[in-house]
Amino acid sequence: MVTWCACASGKSIAINKKASILLSISPVLELKETMNRSIWFGLLFVTIGVFWRLNNEHIALRIIVLAYDRPNSLEKCLDALDDVIFNGDTIALNIWIDRKEGNGVNTEVLQMADGFQWQHGPKEVNVHNTRVGLYGQWMNTWQNADIVLYVEDDVDLSPWSYQWLKHASLTFMDNDRVAGISLQDEYLIIASGQGRGAALRRPPGPLFGYPIVGPWGFAPKESIWKDFLQWYKEVSVIPGYKPYTDQADLYTKWYQDMELAGRENTMWTMWFIHYCYIKDLVVLYPNIKFNNKGRVNSSLAVHRAEKGLHFGHRTKQSSQPFMVSDWHDVFVDFGGNLTFVRYNGSY
Repeated sequence: MVTWCACASGKSIAINKKASILLSISPVLELKETMNRSIWFGLLFVTIGVFWRLNNEHIALRIIVLAYDRPNSLEKCLDALDDVIFNGDTIALNIWIDRKEGNGVNTEVLQMADGFQWQHGPKEVNVHNTRVGLYGQWMNTWQNADIVLYVEDDVDLSPWSYQWLKHASLTFMDNDRVAGISLQDEYLIIASGQGRGAALRRPPGPLFGYPIVGPWGFAPKESIWKDFLQWYKEVSVIPGYKPYTDQADLYTKWYQDMELAGRENTMWTMWFIHYCYIKDLVVLYPNIKFNNKGRVNSSLAVHRAEKGLHFGHRTKQSSQPFMVSDWHDVFVDFGGNLTFVRYNGSY
């Protein structure tokens, strides 16, 4: 194999691969011969240590931000992330950008993502090779990690969201029935029965389990998410297979309405709801209001309802009034107790 390199005269010369390797290490060999042996080995071990730390740095959480064509919304989302308190933990940030019709990319979104300074760990900006839609954003961006938190670009996180998520994960993520943890607090409704569509009456306690996934700040359990992705890959190609779930008939009805409108590809959550039903799983939710005197500012994740796939023109003026602004240890005083709420809202 021929490799091209530039010599001191400025001319390019052709050398074979073996020669190029020798040329590249010859200055190192000369340095070794001229330096004291102890200094040489000292530098060698320091260099190895640096490379080891860079490649083995523990990632406490990987945040995957899903973006498309809303630069202002992405800016708000990233600004909120920048205010989250991580207590020195290493947090990886992956920003995934979907392509537009015709395979183009929103340049403002790309510039916003590239220019954002992340101080808490490694950051990557990824653009899909082709348009993948909302399903692809959720299902094609996961990487093997203990904890991954999905955040769509119209969701803002409270500064205390990580504190709560970390405690909840350490306490309950090993529970066999837990499929993941959602930071969502708003718009949790009864999925079936006489109270269908009504606001969920939450049980007492700092958190609870519910078999409906809340996507506004969702951290799936690694083993469950991996199995779900494989399951979806297999069943979604079966002719006539539908994720209809009688126990979650309200969500099934919404999905069927989207099918009639040709928009079922915007409701990936129906598949996860169906999967959780088959596997008898629940998603954990915070119940900050229980220990926050019912205050409005009790949310760890706030959805701004920006104009997009699911909302027309309704947008919150600010997410700040709804966010948890002060921390109290009672928010994570779980005591090992976990209440499961059924599809019909009973517990």
